[in-house]
Amino acid sequence: TLMVDKGLPLADCSTEACDVMELALWNSCTELGARLCTNEWKLTLMSQQLIHKTNEGISVQLLENTYQVDKDLKSCSCHYNSKYKLPCRHILSALHANKKCIGEEFVCRWWQKKYQNLRLPVTQSSSHLDTPETVSASSRTAS
Repeated sequence: TLMVDKGLPLADCSTEACDVMELALWNSCTELGARLCTNEWKLTLMSQQLIHKTNEGISVQLLENTYQVDKDLKSCSCHYNSKYKLPCRHILSALHANKKCIGEEFVCRWWQKKYQNLRLPVTQSSSHLDTPETVSASSRTAS
């Protein structure tokens, strides 16, 4: 059953519930992934939301365009989720509305903390944020 937030900011949620989500992000993601997702979570906390169930999944609107979150709550039609493969504010809102917390199953392997030592080192000289796609492309061109 989907819990629908009737346009109240998530900042009204209990501090404990909000802290649990942020802690879960830090436990599930690499440092960079956790920072990116924590920024999304903070935006979620400050936003009014309209969340409702659709045939395709869950529709989430946070004072912006409406995006589609899949039924499994693991992917979203927004640019952030498509580009970084990290839980976006729409997924975090849907999880919160369903009284669920983030876990490793919501984070692609690239961003999971347990896999961080298996990746190639990324140079700090890049002027953009490296994503799984840009690191793969740059490692192919470097060889």
